[in-house]
Amino acid sequence: MRQTILSPAEMVAVFLLALLAAVCVACESRTSVEEPGKIPPNDTTSGEPHRPLETPANGVVFVERPGVPRPLDADPGHGVAAEGRIQDARAYSLEGTVEAVAFGEGSLWLTERFTWDPGPCPDNGSCAGYESGLLTRLDPETLEPVAGWKLRGAYDATVAFGAGSVWVTKGGSVVEIDPDTNSVAREIPVGTRLRAIAFGAGSVWAAGLGREVFRLDPDGGAVVERIEVVGREAYDVALGAGSLWVATSDSLAQIDPEEGEVVGEIPVPGVAFDVAAGSDMVWATGDGDGLVRVDPRTDEVADTLDLGGQAWDVEASTGSAWAVSRRSTGERSPPVVRLARVDPETDEVVGAVEIEGSSGDAAVGGGAAWLVAADGAYTGNTLTRATF
Repeated sequence: MRQTILSPAEMVAVFLLALLAAVCVACESRTSVEEPGKIPPNDTTSGEPHRPLETPANGVVFVERPGVPRPLDADPGHGVAAEGRIQDARAYSLEGTVEAVAFGEGSLWLTERFTWDPGPCPDNGSCAGYESGLLTRLDPETLEPVAGWKLRGAYDATVAFGAGSVWVTKGGSVVEIDPDTNSVAREIPVGTRLRAIAFGAGSVWAAGLGREVFRLDPDGGAVVERIEVVGREAYDVALGAGSLWVATSDSLAQIDPEEGEVVGEIPVPGVAFDVAAGSDMVWATGDGDGLVRVDPRTDEVADTLDLGGQAWDVEASTGSAWAVSRRSTGERSPPVVRLARVDPETDEVVGAVEIEGSSGDAAVGGGAAWLVAADGAYTGNTLTRATF
């Protein structure tokens, strides 16, 4: 057989053509269309953190039809009690164990804890019994599900909205969802298990186990700053009144979002579990019955309102504070979860709804206040929609 001998110039040309073909193949694989809800894993060694993954073991699975809430009007055991200026209140049962609710991008968002077994994990181990989370998007008018995502390792997921995206904590990372397409844009690694997230001052802020608050760039998709606060853990974060407020195990920390520095630490009774901030007022709940109001102009506790039960969650919206508390009704009776609207001018409750439950979370939006409550046996949940 005749052997063809290439000149040096021809050999260089062949090499360049082969190199170009390899690059094209790599580009084609990197730009393949991903299924909605899929998250590319983080490849920290290559510096390219958004490589597609073809299996659901990457930690996120898109759910076409999550559970639909059912009306509870016919069930006298789950009736809603209302007081004050309440126009209407209606309860719905929820499938699974929904723990938190948020409102943004014109939708209602529920996070649920569940056990997920998607098959082999990326390390070839078993994911059986892996605690995970389910994020469900609902139409606030019909309560019909719009989309859902299973998030492996996100059993305490929280949600924030900003820069045209939905930001969700997922274990030690933050997931960005495009609300226009219901697709996952990316996953940003943080490293610490997160339990709180907020958006403001052009950044995403997250906190969790440990004493650090993380600032993420929504454009670059990376952690750009770490701020240490006093206390063993950070429980919640909120932006308002020109500052970032962090509820910690020791106090309420005030951070200048422009400088990234702690500028104040306000002692509150017990442990600060939750915080909410408006334009000129800050609210916090602790391990007692009180809702603490902080004046950001003096950095001092202005007042403490007795909620009549364990303070749980607080939101600031529509010029009011919305506080969730839990109280016992007797040895043989299940506890009650209460959502109260507080007038910041008078520190008085102007309206409230109550429903049987052991824990609760609230959100305000779409012309209503929303309360998620777990029942006394922790086997189910209710969603209450109240218009004030």
